[in-house]
Amino acid sequence: MSVTAAHAAPTAHADQVPPQFMMRFRQQVQEKTRVLNLSEDKQKQLMELKKNLYRQQQAANKEFPDDRNARNAARRANRNNYNDALNKMLSRKQRRDMQEWRASQRKDRA
Repeated sequence: MSVTAAHAAPTAHADQVPPQFMMRFRQQVQEKTRVLNLSEDKQKQLMELKKNLYRQQQAANKEFPDDRNARNAARRANRNNYNDALNKMLSRKQRRDMQEWRASQRKDRA
């Protein structure tokens, strides 16, 4: 089996997000919901943003398999688009709450 076939085997369809990522995304959404008091609609929106980011990152990996700089630039652009969409989705207070929460997480790890 070739290397590409081995990597393609776990997912049945290119647009599917693997279960281990979905589980991690759900945990992240639950944590953000707790911190930001997100509505059910916003939770679904956030989950879609995360799944879309995953798909875009995988597409960047496939588009630039041998050019690390181009791949990283594409992945960086994808993350920036995700962050912009997330910031548009949140209120000013929620963004501030998230910054404070992230800062407290960094302090806990240090």
